[in-house]
Amino acid sequence: MQHYIIPIIAEAVSPHFLTAIRALLDFRYLAQAPVITKTMCKMIENALALFHQHKKAILDAGAQWGKNGPLRHWEIPKLEFLQSLVSNIRYNGVAIQWSADMTEHAHVEVVKDPAQSGNNQAYEPQICRYLDRLDKIANFDLATAILASGVDFHAPTDIDEEDNFDDDDEFSLPSDSQPIATMSELLTHILPHGYNASGSSRAMTNYFYRASLLQRGLLHNAPSPSRTFHTADHIVAHLSRDAPLKRMTVDEASVLYQLPDLRPALFDYLAHLPPDGFVETVGGRRIGQLNATLPFTHLEVWSKFCLQTKTYHFPHNILLPSTVNAHPPSTTWPQVHSDAVIIALDRSKKWPKGGIDG
Repeated sequence: MQHYIIPIIAEAVSPHFLTAIRALLDFRYLAQAPVITKTMCKMIENALALFHQHKKAILDAGAQWGKNGPLRHWEIPKLEFLQSLVSNIRYNGVAIQWSADMTEHAHVEVVKDPAQSGNNQAYEPQICRYLDRLDKIANFDLATAILASGVDFHAPTDIDEEDNFDDDDEFSLPSDSQPIATMSELLTHILPHGYNASGSSRAMTNYFYRASLLQRGLLHNAPSPSRTFHTADHIVAHLSRDAPLKRMTVDEASVLYQLPDLRPALFDYLAHLPPDGFVETVGGRRIGQLNATLPFTHLEVWSKFCLQTKTYHFPHNILLPSTVNAHPPSTTWPQVHSDAVIIALDRSKKWPKGGIDG
């Protein structure tokens, strides 16, 4: 995976070598964006220029190899083509639309997978029969999801206010029906009911929908306090129902996670907690002491939780949930098993468009 290249080679190559590789990776990631602005075009050009500025370090390290051994030049056709990428984007649109990934993926779904499900005879009729049955299953899933969501396609879009419809009129809406005008609106209603538009075997969990139901009080059997909640407009956090580490004293948790300042940190958090339950700032001068008195003696500790966000260019689309681990030191993980998370302290900054400052 190319996003591992930089941390793997960071301490094994020179700074100029590392800068050249990072610039080339920036170029590739920016060029694959589904939406590219004039500013991004300039960033793509700058990334390529930065690569050319530092690429000599790669030759000096003898890392430029071809089929017949090391190369002492950069006369590579694919690399030369990169210079015309921005001009082509300006004339023809984003480059990702010309990718062959979709057609190759379609070949796998409509040819290779159905063929493997047969008996290696009469490929064409068996593939057609496989796809036909797959289509029937997809239509059945769509119909049941629409029925479960209460969507009504027969709802009138324009009704004169003077028209009087009786309850038995064929145009009247059921009390639990919801008129739909767009495809995105339809998906918003049917995705939470198990419909998977991508066609994979497992539907993606929509924690945004679950959090909205909890906020409206529509999940009456949910545990209190809620285990799924919005941390921002575009981020939802989800905890399992039961904490893996239950009924631990504050001091026990401090020793387990090797956090000697856990008690004063909790004291400071509670001291800054406003009535609405949201702390505006995190940090500043510590006021809690190591022996600070807390209004509680025990904690429930979760060693992992899920974060779900939305896509950058199309914020109405949600991404797959990511697990954030925070396991304490153990014999299996003597140096703990935890993931790094970047937290924006300035509420005026909206990640990721706000960038990283400070």
